[in-house]
Amino acid sequence: MITIRTVTELLTLGYLIALSVYDIRYKRVTNTSLLLLLPAVFLIGITKIRSVGDILSFLLGGLSGGGILLAAAMATKGGIGGGDIKLMALLGLMAGLYDTLFILMTASVLALLYGTAKRIVTHDKNLRLAFVPFLTLGYAATLIPIL
Repeated sequence: MITIRTVTELLTLGYLIALSVYDIRYKRVTNTSLLLLLPAVFLIGITKIRSVGDILSFLLGGLSGGGILLAAAMATKGGIGGGDIKLMALLGLMAGLYDTLFILMTASVLALLYGTAKRIVTHDKNLRLAFVPFLTLGYAATLIPIL
């Protein structure tokens, strides 16, 4: 049965794919594009909450998602952009703590594999990757159980 949550998550995935294309092309994520995700964050959050523990999980997901990427950006002196950090915080609010960690792990491994392969092929030592496509793939992987 198709629910509001399923439709919202699939629409969010479609939006993330479009955002990925933009990030690949321009290497940026605008604040306006992130504001457009707020209704999805609200709808998905409302449909997933069943207890106080769920609320805590979503808050921790947002904090950990944004916090981990913020720490990585500080450690790499800007290797991760602010738009990626804010996007991951929003995804964390939608996904909850465990799915947020899964999204980050999946995105990081895929980006590492792709970046390594691209660096070997192009011999580019100053490689800049768009991270939104990898976050999108990680988010898509969390949706597999609902399909």
